[in-house]
Amino acid sequence: MFRINCDLCPNNCKGQIGICGNRLENIGKFSAIAIDPIEKKPFYHLYPKSKTLSFGGIGCNLKCPWCQNWNISKEFTNVGTTVLSPQDILLLAKKYEMKTVSFTYNEPTIYYEFIVEAAELLLENKIETLIVSSGYISSKYLEPFYKNVKGANIDLKCFDSSNYKNIIGGKLETILNTLEYLNSSSTWLEITTLIIPEFNDSNTEIKKMCKWIYSTLGSEVPIHFSAFHPSYKYLNKINTPVKKIEEVIKIAKDEGLQYVYSGNI
Repeated sequence: MFRINCDLCPNNCKGQIGICGNRLENIGKFSAIAIDPIEKKPFYHLYPKSKTLSFGGIGCNLKCPWCQNWNISKEFTNVGTTVLSPQDILLLAKKYEMKTVSFTYNEPTIYYEFIVEAAELLLENKIETLIVSSGYISSKYLEPFYKNVKGANIDLKCFDSSNYKNIIGGKLETILNTLEYLNSSSTWLEITTLIIPEFNDSNTEIKKMCKWIYSTLGSEVPIHFSAFHPSYKYLNKINTPVKKIEEVIKIAKDEGLQYVYSGNI
């Protein structure tokens, strides 16, 4: 039996397997492969109306109780997987004549070594890599992880440090650090926030978040506000009302953000 000391994210796990249920033994195992509209990721300002070849693995380093993909990110022990190499990813992308490959559905960060290798190989073959992530990664790994990544959509789950720690199992400051890094890098950045009733939908919190985005990242970073639908351990919650999404969009625009979109409605 081997033991790991993993500092890839601030969980800093020690032992045979980490909180993500993954890392070394599951890297390269994929639970989902699909060709998606790029807007589904969502990317609205990067190759609009194009298709992207999407790959989902298993596991996640956070513990969101509303996870929309919980069967592959949280309780994946019986999920069927296909073992692929970076070379296999390249061959599939070429087969389907894809301009981009997306690592999505679960948390790509925990496939760190695989994605670093794949992104470099794809770029050598003029195919670009996209990442859809929670952004929960230690600072020292940001540059090597994203240096060959064309675009990232980061899930900013709320703007409350206590809720990030106690409900989500992460640190808000880590996600904000990731956003700041990406905004200053060559990687295209978009942000998504799932609006969950009675969790992160207060106008005060939304306004605080939008003020931070405006003052720290600027007015031009696209942000997507998506409607919540009951899932996983949040089955007793209501759907996000459309009026609430419209209200949140107005707040964001009033705070100076230029590119604000709705999703899941």
